Amino acid sequence: MNHPEKILIIRFSSLGDIVLTTPVIKSLKQKFPQSKISFLTKSQYQDLLRNDPNIFSLIKFDPVEKHQRISGFLKLVKELKTFKFDLMVDLHANLRSFFIRHLLKTKIKIKYDKRWLTRFLLVHFKFFKVKPTHTVDSYLKALKKIDVNSSENDPKIFLDKKSENFSKDFFIEKKIEKDDIVVGIHPGARWETKRWTEEKFARVCQILNQKPELKIILFGDQKDQEVIERIDSHTEDQKL
Repeated sequence: MNHPEKILIIRFSSLGDIVLTTPVIKSLKQKFPQSKISFLTKSQYQDLLRNDPNIFSLIKFDPVEKHQRISGFLKLVKELKTFKFDLMVDLHANLRSFFIRHLLKTKIKIKYDKRWLTRFLLVHFKFFKVKPTHTVDSYLKALKKIDVNSSENDPKIFLDKKSENFSKDFFIEKKIEKDDIVVGIHPGARWETKRWTEEKFARVCQILNQKPELKIILFGDQKDQEVIERIDSHTEDQKL
């Protein structure tokens, strides 16, 4: 395909899924280095991508206030039309992104295969017959439609100076040395059926605790605080 001047990537939420889009961003920039990549996502997730050097601009989707109801959504579409994108990459594949794809006159539009039925059965009933595909692999597979083949499948978050200083101070406070191997464990998930049991997380922590070179960090947001405390209490010989 011709070199697109302006690229739009769509992924509204959530935190983990947006982090998993970063290999797509990098792959597109490597293939089309002169392109300007814009990323459409909800306002609360923009900080995840704000320092990514491969992104030209972040476009805020605010379904609570500015873009609520049909009238607000049409305002968003009108705003997107002003960019005159050449390539649209839909990594959300839901009803909202469906309408954006069909209302914008973008030259080339691709979306990833969300495998709706398989995903629905897995999330709601923990039932699946086919081998699960990693989300990053599913995202990158969509790029093959435009001849972008990439082995770049490691997600990455680019930190600002304030976040870097916070992490350095945190490591000093917790006596984590430069050569230590740090293992981060996030036990939270939006859907209850996506969550591993607290007992299994505690068991993993116990196994990892047997390796002295490992430092384990349990992390999450305020909603995960009680879960983290219970996992911590179930872990013997703690060094979390």
